[in-house]
Amino acid sequence: MAPFFLDIGGNMLGLYESVELFDDILHLANWLLLAAAFIMILRGSRPTTRLGLVAAGGGFGSFLIVLWELLEYVVAKTGTTRLFLTYEDTVVDLALSTGGAVVGAAVVAFLVPRRPSERPRPANVTDSVTAV
Repeated sequence: MAPFFLDIGGNMLGLYESVELFDDILHLANWLLLAAAFIMILRGSRPTTRLGLVAAGGGFGSFLIVLWELLEYVVAKTGTTRLFLTYEDTVVDLALSTGGAVVGAAVVAFLVPRRPSERPRPANVTDSVTAV
């Protein structure tokens, strides 16, 4: 829900108009969060390689942003003038959102342990002595 609250909150606070890069920051951050959540769900359902998870997260994010931009286009064609959509904005949104999805998926795939048993064990003083 965080991406939707951030988007709505940004609109309510006028951040899209007052902060030049707000839209770009949100595209990166929101798709990072969406892909991370998707990969957390996906990796619990069946065994998958880490690179497979990153690819799935990137694909999921790419699909969602294309769908999002298509819906924006439909809304713009209905006569809405407040969107200020340009070709450049659409391409940047596609790139940032896909990049955010890949980063979010990679963070979960490579940095978040799958199970408590996979978490790194704290170093024990006796372990370092016996290793020497």
